[in-house]
Amino acid sequence: MLILVVVAAGALRFWRLGAQSLWFDEFFTTQVVSKGKLLSNIAGKEGTPPLYFIAVWGWTKLFGDTDTAFRSLSAIVGTATVPLAYAAAWELARSRRVARVAAVLVAVNPLFVWFSQEARAYSLFAFVGTLSLLFCVRARTRGRTHDLVLWGVASAAALSTHYFAIFLVLPEAVWLLLSHRRRWRRVLVGCIPLAVAGPFLYLFFSAQHAADNQDWITKTALGFRIAEAGRQSLIGPGGPDDRLWALGAALVLVAAALVVVRGDRRERSAFAVMVALGATGLVLPVAGAAIGSDYFLGRNLIASLVPLAIAIAIGLGAVRAGWIGATATAGLCVLSTLIVVAVASDVDLQKADWRSLAALLDTVPSDSAVVIDHDGHLAEPLLRYLRSARVLRANESVRVQEIDLVYYTPNRVDRCGLFQGRACENVLFLFPTFPDVLVNRFVYSGKPLVGRFAVNRYRAGQPVPVRTEMFVRRPPQFAPVVLVRRAQPALRR
Repeated sequence: MLILVVVAAGALRFWRLGAQSLWFDEFFTTQVVSKGKLLSNIAGKEGTPPLYFIAVWGWTKLFGDTDTAFRSLSAIVGTATVPLAYAAAWELARSRRVARVAAVLVAVNPLFVWFSQEARAYSLFAFVGTLSLLFCVRARTRGRTHDLVLWGVASAAALSTHYFAIFLVLPEAVWLLLSHRRRWRRVLVGCIPLAVAGPFLYLFFSAQHAADNQDWITKTALGFRIAEAGRQSLIGPGGPDDRLWALGAALVLVAAALVVVRGDRRERSAFAVMVALGATGLVLPVAGAAIGSDYFLGRNLIASLVPLAIAIAIGLGAVRAGWIGATATAGLCVLSTLIVVAVASDVDLQKADWRSLAALLDTVPSDSAVVIDHDGHLAEPLLRYLRSARVLRANESVRVQEIDLVYYTPNRVDRCGLFQGRACENVLFLFPTFPDVLVNRFVYSGKPLVGRFAVNRYRAGQPVPVRTEMFVRRPPQFAPVVLVRRAQPALRR
């Protein structure tokens, strides 16, 4: 049974793995790991610890730097998280039924599948976080020193992947200390790997904090981010309809009710511990935000969702859960799988198709400028796919014969959310306007379409000098991104 679940998890994660273009965060990963001075790049440009970037740097050295190669590491560790969740649930509940339900829930959860297809640290974070949870449970139930040491190593790896691991590792440490009060020194031995990794990670965090690499998070209201975290936990970033979230939440409540009404003492105790571990991952960062240290973001909680999935599995797989538990389990699995399939089949639920847009723009033989307005940095992945293109620097002037204004026009933007990579996020940003100073020099020549992108195309009889400043709105809100292809510098007078 477990083998079938793992195979299904791998199939969902590797299905169309390279079909979608990289979005901005993934493109940023490629820039960090491919431009030399890896640790310096991570400290100066990223907001997360170095382990994932070191791993993906080595991975791409072996398997190349295609989109699929960059994402395949996440797909593999995302698949491997499933048997770890099974093992942790079995160690805690001593029930193969509960362990199987936990494995299935992690295998098909849309959030886990989404980040298993993304070239970022979140899938690895979930993997090492689950490994930490497994050894924590084993150390709690078996009391062996080597399990405590393995917990410390796994926890240090989790913290080296994402700083939010502290919100999982800290309550695990408290649980172990409470469980081994008379042998608390053993727990301290297990903490040695954390003590070794701590100073190194603190130096990284200090450098990244000084560079304000995460200050963009607080530009969105905390309440909105909390709501997004709850929504994504059940239906993922690409969830097509909020009503599906309500259905998933109802099934989760069924699991909680089954534990209360039909669970035995052992099941209730295990359920309470997993809920406490998972909920702490939400409560502590919200509390941090309340006192001025706000880094709360739904995707940062992905490792804390594993103990919550195990808690749900304990309810649905309880000895006396009966047909109600089986029906609710089937309902959650069908709901999650349908969402995953819908995302893979509907471009409005996916990342922006920069690859197809680049293919359209590359058909232009003349020198050209591609303009993406208003926070257009989200469109920088276009540089990966557009041949001979670069960003036009501030105060630089080049001569172009064509200007392409890029728009994103989705069919639907309902509950698109932010910070997750879906293409519909770009509808908030891509509204460039043609500058008045160039109206008499260029002629409108059509509006080619590709996917959800539209391109307003303007051509001139001969190359015309242009600068980024020409496309800045008055008053400017965000500087536009202007990409130029085969353009020559304008002659200085």
